[in-house]
Amino acid sequence: MFSLGPWALLFLLCTALSVYFPCARTALAAESDSQGIAAVLLIDSSGSMKTTDPRSYRKPAAKMFLSLMGEHDRIAIVGFSDAADVLAELTEADRKEGLQRLSRAVDQVHSQGAHTNIHEAVVKAYDLLKQSPRTQRLIILMTDGKMDLGDGKKDAALVAELKEVILPELRKSGITMHTLAFSDQSDQKLLMELARLGGGSYLLARSDRSLHMNFASLFERVKSPDTIPVQNDSFIVDDSVREMTVMITRKAEGTPVFLRSPSGVEMSARSHDQKIQWFESPLFDMVTLLNPDRGKWTLRLNAREGNRVFIVANLKLLSSFSSFFATKGTPLKIDAWLEREKDQLNVREILDQVVMKGSIILQDGRRVELKLVDSGIGGDAAVQDGIHTAMFQPLETGDYTLQITAEAKTFKREKEFRFTVIEPIPVPASGDEKKSVPTDVSALPDAGQEETVHWLLVIAEFVAINLFAMMLWYGGRRLLPLLKKNKRG
Repeated sequence: MFSLGPWALLFLLCTALSVYFPCARTALAAESDSQGIAAVLLIDSSGSMKTTDPRSYRKPAAKMFLSLMGEHDRIAIVGFSDAADVLAELTEADRKEGLQRLSRAVDQVHSQGAHTNIHEAVVKAYDLLKQSPRTQRLIILMTDGKMDLGDGKKDAALVAELKEVILPELRKSGITMHTLAFSDQSDQKLLMELARLGGGSYLLARSDRSLHMNFASLFERVKSPDTIPVQNDSFIVDDSVREMTVMITRKAEGTPVFLRSPSGVEMSARSHDQKIQWFESPLFDMVTLLNPDRGKWTLRLNAREGNRVFIVANLKLLSSFSSFFATKGTPLKIDAWLEREKDQLNVREILDQVVMKGSIILQDGRRVELKLVDSGIGGDAAVQDGIHTAMFQPLETGDYTLQITAEAKTFKREKEFRFTVIEPIPVPASGDEKKSVPTDVSALPDAGQEETVHWLLVIAEFVAINLFAMMLWYGGRRLLPLLKKNKRG
């Protein structure tokens, strides 16, 4: 009679475990899938690109961006002109097969469309990203034109819908939008406004030769990698560097590029170790090395402009600065600190040897030097907490570049951020708020977020309730005969 108790308990435990293990696997997969980024590259395929990008430099520049992606990153490619065509769904960019698939998709981008349908491109990107579990999701829009379907009234209505309906829904869904205005023919005002409303950055590439530098800048904003500054065509690799990627700009198309190691070994696209990944393009080369030799590396026969050395290291320079747009006259807080293996470095013996510097480069090339301090004054939160801070008040509108450098005897790290300073946005007077224009958004994907299910709590409640019910049943069967016996007595 009492053997049913253990069997019931065993049944409940088996039931709970059968539910728990699949859920645990799902939870672990979801945790992994939330890492990295999910990005959609929207690449203009209109006929005007024949003039603004006659040699299709945007293709190797986009491939460079893809090659810089890391583990867990997913990228999709969309070409757009009269309509938006998905050339590649969200694909793993860090694996050879995925990178090849994405590269083939980039090669399918053409310059034959009659119009430029930015609206459909953004909606298509939204549709691709809405199901992604990635925490960081973004759209990168590159165009040399403006919203143009050949009908002025329709174009204006679609632009209004972008600004008033679609971009707010993107922001609500946690998706940011970055824009790259290509050439002076583009609608720079619209693209800057789309980036501001989309919570992303705005960049202007005035010529096809600078496209790779703009894509490199986007990569820096999105992934925030550490860099080693290049000075006089050389840079120093220290012991903490585990991997480095060198982007080398050519003097002219076809000019050979050479990279010399600290031991004097000279490498090129034609002659290098098989362990080295070397991507060659007409205007730049990109070289990736694992565990590079420590010491002074040298670049030979390069343009000395736009060169970057991205690194993966266990000693990182970090900053909380995240402004893509700033308001004229409003002070900006700029801070920086070092981390080792994801823990903030606060060892005084090391930090006392580190010099933190900041520079603001204005649009006309003027430079403003910033003094980052850890003294608890001038905007700094606390004395010697390892976080160095400075304040900067932009007094002019335009494009700015922020450079933060940490330098000691044995290492040098650099971060670079670009942002745009705009005039203060007027606040509408009471009663003057613009009423939203009714628009047909039936084609828009649902922006709702899936509710997070805490499976461990669900399982715990399930087991607890059933154990309680079993105890009542088991206790009742023991107590009932005793009650009947007492009654007869």
